[in-house]
Amino acid sequence: MNNTGFIIAIDGPDGSGKTTQLTLLKEWLKKKGYKIHSTRASGGTPIGEELRKASLSNTDRSAEVDLYISLAMHTALGNDIRKRIKNGEIVLVDRSPLSIIAYQNFGSQLKDQKSGYDACEKMLKLWEIDLLIVFNMNKFELNVRNNRRRQTHKTETTNYYEKREPEYKQRVVNGYKDGTRFAKRLGVRIVALDANGTIEQVYASILQTIKTSILK
Repeated sequence: MNNTGFIIAIDGPDGSGKTTQLTLLKEWLKKKGYKIHSTRASGGTPIGEELRKASLSNTDRSAEVDLYISLAMHTALGNDIRKRIKNGEIVLVDRSPLSIIAYQNFGSQLKDQKSGYDACEKMLKLWEIDLLIVFNMNKFELNVRNNRRRQTHKTETTNYYEKREPEYKQRVVNGYKDGTRFAKRLGVRIVALDANGTIEQVYASILQTIKTSILK
């Protein structure tokens, strides 16, 4: 763990509960007296938020274009993260560079797979994540949650990625499994958690993981 601040990222397929859990974790750490900055990998900086609009738009594009947009957002955010950590902040991030493998390599089936893995590795080295938590969910539970999201957050579920076909989303799930193995080989401190339970159960697992691995 960095001697000043540190970074915790939570990643996983759309609908797996990342944002909900990060909000709970943010409040818990604040009560502990930590200085917190909460952000997101798809966006997260002024230029990143502008690129996010292009990324989520329903404008047709190639997987290669998506890769470059994602790489730009991750680069800008990574540089911002390093500055904040030096200032003693705990940075919480919704998503991580693993999303490059999940969405571009697997979901969009990038032709040059090596460029996707190389981009992910480059961003993982830039970010220097202290703890990366990846949510695993079974297909049935993920479909239930995504259907619920479409009913209650209609505007948020009409973007480019949310509207993709079920086969695309299953490839993304497989991509996160592959990305987890890839990050482990690079030496990233990464923990795969079962996110099929209730909000309270998943939250308890996250706190246990953090207490035993990063807040010793």
